Amino acid sequence: MRAYLLTVLMILLWVVYDVYARLLGVAFSLEPAVFVVAAYLTSSLVLLAYAGPGPLGLKTLRSPYTWAYSLIELLKAALEVALFITITASEANFLLRMGIVFAIVIGWLWRARPYRLVDFPALCFILVGLTLIGADLPPEVRSQALWLAAGVALCYAINTIIAEVHPTVAE
Repeated sequence: MRAYLLTVLMILLWVVYDVYARLLGVAFSLEPAVFVVAAYLTSSLVLLAYAGPGPLGLKTLRSPYTWAYSLIELLKAALEVALFITITASEANFLLRMGIVFAIVIGWLWRARPYRLVDFPALCFILVGLTLIGADLPPEVRSQALWLAAGVALCYAINTIIAEVHPTVAE
């Protein structure tokens, strides 16, 4: 039961974050990079304080995988906030499902993962939904929004690969 409550709480917090990011960007003209760096720096310091001293923490911090993951995560978050500023949070969240398509393609190409036949209708529904949302965007922001969403999806896919090959994951 606790897992279900945490899942619902996380979904609600994501919604609040999306709306909050859009509000700060539109109403206060906050630069996405500034918002993201401040939020991630605070989060990182809290996590480091919570983890406390230990050899695994230092090993993880010294790893180039960690730095690559972190920099791509910052880029992903900045692109995501820019997307929320460009279009509504609802449209942005639908477009961010592009990450599912990227993950499937990366899985085929990089990991040679077999997919079941039942996966293809779902992929087709996602592609149709992305096409409909993309076509319905205002023409003056359509291209920018689609490129931002694709950038977020690509960063997410790259970070998934980095997380899978990170040497400290097994420890």
